Amino acid sequence: MTLRAVIKAGGSAGVDRDAVADLVADVARSDEIVLVHGASAETNKLAEALGHAQETITSPSGHSSRRTDRRTLEIFAMAALGVENFLYVEKLQQRGIDAIGLSGLSGRL
Repeated sequence: MTLRAVIKAGGSAGVDRDAVADLVADVARSDEIVLVHGASAETNKLAEALGHAQETITSPSGHSSRRTDRRTLEIFAMAALGVENFLYVEKLQQRGIDAIGLSGLSGRL
């Protein structure tokens, strides 16, 4: 098998992890793929639970972005590497796919 696809799943509210896992599983049966997932909604939930206010910056053109201080970065890591990564690996393994969770920090990827 060779790497044929990178699938990007957003991290905002409303992302259907089961639908993403079904798509990845279908493609992974014939090719190796990389799933890149976001964690915005989970970051927001964790930040609220931890009492850390989120700050949003809006560009002159109207694009909104999260201002990421060190604490927000740590919360994002918990959300992306902990919750989201775990849930996607679990769902893929339930579908018979040998999945592992990595971050860009893993082995200097």
